[in-house]
Amino acid sequence: MPDEKEKNCTKGLNKLWYSDAKYGQFWQHYNTMIMTAHHDAIVKARYVAAHTKAALSNLQSSMYLHANNSQDRHSENFSVKKHCSSSCSTRNSAEIARANRNRQKRKRKMRNRRLRELASNNNQGGLSDTELLHSQMSQGMHIEDADEEGMEVTDDFLKFLEQSEKHREQWKVKKKKLKCISGSISPSEEPLGDGGSREHPDTIRSREMQQLYGQASARIHAMETALQLSFDRFSTLHQPQYWPNIPINVIFS
Repeated sequence: MPDEKEKNCTKGLNKLWYSDAKYGQFWQHYNTMIMTAHHDAIVKARYVAAHTKAALSNLQSSMYLHANNSQDRHSENFSVKKHCSSSCSTRNSAEIARANRNRQKRKRKMRNRRLRELASNNNQGGLSDTELLHSQMSQGMHIEDADEEGMEVTDDFLKFLEQSEKHREQWKVKKKKLKCISGSISPSEEPLGDGGSREHPDTIRSREMQQLYGQASARIHAMETALQLSFDRFSTLHQPQYWPNIPINVIFS
């Protein structure tokens, strides 16, 4: 019984078009590139984690210094008030408050300057490491790293890319030929390069229908014209939306 299940599974896999042996080189290169990008992402994440840990430790030390400074400022204010109340009773209370405010402003400016210098040392770029990693991961695992330039590109992979480009160009030429054959660009409607005189399209159409239908060409031409006019009228009234035609450029020989 297990052997039968395995055979059924292998039969289902063999039916998939992309599991064919001729696509083996493509999938090999694809898996190699994905694993390289995954490895780069892991290295980058570890680097960001180390920098984040260092930044958090520096932030904790700065918070500790800020708490000590606030305690020192509180004790200094208390001592100044006590001293002023005992020895400087003649001074105005407004001047004392102004002096305290100026002192607090100077200390605040010095503390903010130290914090800015610390932040500039940790984050030298415009973006932090976490934001940079997030933007790179959102762009489809295209990690910008120095190791990516030295990634090995084999001759088979270059041959595959050249063959794909050749198939793409051949398909473009084939589409143009099919469009001409289908009648969308008939020889009678092509512009003349020598600038000579052209027949009216109605005259050309009447002559072609005469060749196709013989004596009944006038009646059939009238029926086609009436049908086209009714179609245009209904299209103008209801304005139907056509399903978009999305071409697929990938073609395998």
